[in-house]
Amino acid sequence: MKNMSGYINRTDANLMKVVVEQLQAECVNLAKEWAALDRGEKIRHWIEWQEASDIERRFHRFDQVLQVVQEAV
Repeated sequence: MKNMSGYINRTDANLMKVVVEQLQAECVNLAKEWAALDRGEKIRHWIEWQEASDIERRFHRFDQVLQVVQEAV
């Protein structure tokens, strides 16, 4: 049983490592996309973000993270 527990912990750790790597890659991709936008597009996106409620922003971020995690698994 002890060996099984260690195996499960390693499996969980490996999965978490993959998820973190995917999240890091997604952050880099989003940063590149943002950098590629012209000033007008950045302003438009910023205004949309400001007009969204806090709960909408949180759900949007959660959806992005959930999508990356699902792709990693």
